Amino acid sequence: MNFELGVRLQWKLLGMKCNEIKKICQEYMNKKNFLDALFCENIKYDFHVSNKSRSKYQIEESLFSITGDLIIANFHQARILASKINETRIRENKQEHLTSAGQLNALGLIHEIFHFLIRIYEENENPGVFSRGINYLSQQLGIQGLNEILLQFTKEFSPMQVYNREISAEKYLENYTGNKSNKEIILEELLLLYLENSNPATAALEELYSNKTLVEKTNYLTF
Repeated sequence: MNFELGVRLQWKLLGMKCNEIKKICQEYMNKKNFLDALFCENIKYDFHVSNKSRSKYQIEESLFSITGDLIIANFHQARILASKINETRIRENKQEHLTSAGQLNALGLIHEIFHFLIRIYEENENPGVFSRGINYLSQQLGIQGLNEILLQFTKEFSPMQVYNREISAEKYLENYTGNKSNKEIILEELLLLYLENSNPATAALEELYSNKTLVEKTNYLTF
């Protein structure tokens, strides 16, 4: 990913130490105007699990999400999912790849914390960055090329309303959530998907968020 958001945001997120992230979050938590802006958008960001994994492990609910500065973690579902994954891997003779609810919780919470840091970045340092990102990528890839990537992601890592067939993937991308285009929301998820697939520490859970099919079917890595 070589456009403005990818370069600057990856540098900021990956270059920060835990105490630096905590300090920044606390500073902005204390700024009422910032939180008001977050809550006015009323946008819920979920930890996207691939539809293949949802079906394989019968994941019916959202595991982790963030609205404003409130991170919601479904620890009960994480324990159930870890148990299902381990049972399946034992049957497949993959005991060396067993996981734990703690690993799932860590992966999900990191994902949602990244969303929160992105909100800080977008609100205070680079307003409208995702809107400009969409315009930039439309010029670089063509509108059809960009739409193919966004649509493939939405079909493969469907938001709950798409997964539950309440709305089609195509219609979802045409709509807005709060005052934000769903295309911008999916672009943000694509950025985090790239970061997750670049993180060797979460390799044991790669099947939940693997971007291999996306890479094979689209120009996703040419961002």
